[in-house]
Amino acid sequence: MRYRCVEYSVVRIEGGVWKWSASVDGVSIMGIATSESEAVAGAENAVDQALALKKLGNVPPRQSD
Repeated sequence: MRYRCVEYSVVRIEGGVWKWSASVDGVSIMGIATSESEAVAGAENAVDQALALKKLGNVPPRQSD
């Protein structure tokens, strides 16, 4: 899935537990939710927050391998 040009995923891991994850400039963000719609909302909210921090310059620099 894509939101604001950021790729993210939502996966049901067991029973009613959903996991979401995304990466903004090499920084991984993830979380869990009790429904798919909550997971999508959580991922999109986290992307919004990460992009806002990036705009302010508060995202840690990308680490080289």
